[in-house]
Amino acid sequence: MSRTSSNEDHSVLPIPRSSVLPVRDLYLIASPGKSTDRELRVDAKLHNSAVCVTGRTEAPIGGTGWSVSYNWQKNYEIDLKATECACDYYKQRNTGDNQWDKCEDCTYDGLQCNSAGWHIGGDEMNYYCTKKCSAQGSEAN
Repeated sequence: MSRTSSNEDHSVLPIPRSSVLPVRDLYLIASPGKSTDRELRVDAKLHNSAVCVTGRTEAPIGGTGWSVSYNWQKNYEIDLKATECACDYYKQRNTGDNQWDKCEDCTYDGLQCNSAGWHIGGDEMNYYCTKKCSAQGSEAN
């Protein structure tokens, strides 16, 4: 395929299925005069367990800011009441047809919210934890 031909459709570029792209690096490029109503599928970050947290702190451990051994340690407390609250909200959720739009298999086990079908979306769980159940945030596997 010649890239110099003026009548070729360059608005769709094949991406190998094995490629993993962080969402922040995903771009939709449309050529002028071309239709842009193409379906774009993005695999969301889904989880099978999640918790609501409070008292979250992060601190640097090891190395210096420019060394390869520089890392961050994250500490938090699991908020059991908020986790149960958010899990109940998520179980009742029915907002569409995406995998994270429903979590009929969400169960609270006394520590975390679980979904054997990996229906827990990170952004959605964080919303329920922070906006509906008064937690500082959420953590998930």
